[in-house]
Amino acid sequence: MTSSLGAIHRIGLVGLSIILAWMTYLLFERPIRRRNTGAIALILAGVMTAIGVAGLLFWTGPVSNRLDRPDLERVVRAVNDWEYPSRDMTVQKSFLDYTFYRKKGRADDAVLFVGDSNMEQYAPRVSFLIDGNPGSPSAIFATKGGCHFASPELGRAATRLRREVGGNRPFGAAG
Repeated sequence: MTSSLGAIHRIGLVGLSIILAWMTYLLFERPIRRRNTGAIALILAGVMTAIGVAGLLFWTGPVSNRLDRPDLERVVRAVNDWEYPSRDMTVQKSFLDYTFYRKKGRADDAVLFVGDSNMEQYAPRVSFLIDGNPGSPSAIFATKGGCHFASPELGRAATRLRREVGGNRPFGAAG
């Protein structure tokens, strides 16, 4: 992962770390040095030992990171599962600056997914479901950044597209 912090942010973080170090010195180190008793030394040694044991347990494996779970691996892999339009989608229709992409399923039905990039994130999963279920309807994604779909022209284009697809039922809308 590359850093996207600019120079000003980096300088600010260095300044913040200096301020926090100075506050730690004033609020913790100086008072402890003034009252240097055996009890304080024993407490600090106990805290350091506890931190060391916790680190050793994480490092050797008896205690695992909360994100180190097999069921979360699928979620982490899905982060990179973003291909829109996917290679198996075809251009169904172009209208003004809208492009409708179709994932072929059963020919007589289609589900229309309308939205912006938030809707596009479902394309890989929909494609997977259509491939795994031969009786699935086709999916048509009508998406555009900013979701400017509240126009009469788009409604007419969707009606024409429904006639071209040959479905008698109205599209299911999602988004």
